Amino acid sequence: MKNFKYKNWLCEWDAENQQYNLYTPSELEQPKSFRDVEIECQTIEQCKEFIKNY
Repeated sequence: MKNFKYKNWLCEWDAENQQYNLYTPSELEQPKSFRDVEIECQTIEQCKEFIKNY
């Protein structure tokens, strides 16, 4: 799995936990060590659906 961006959100694959961590566009302005995950998703489709409904 790979990281991808969707509507300026970062969907980052976490191989250890086998899930995507989603970061809002405003979180991406922060240094990586200060970012908070908005939500975790299992599939690309779940990521996109969450972002569409956010």
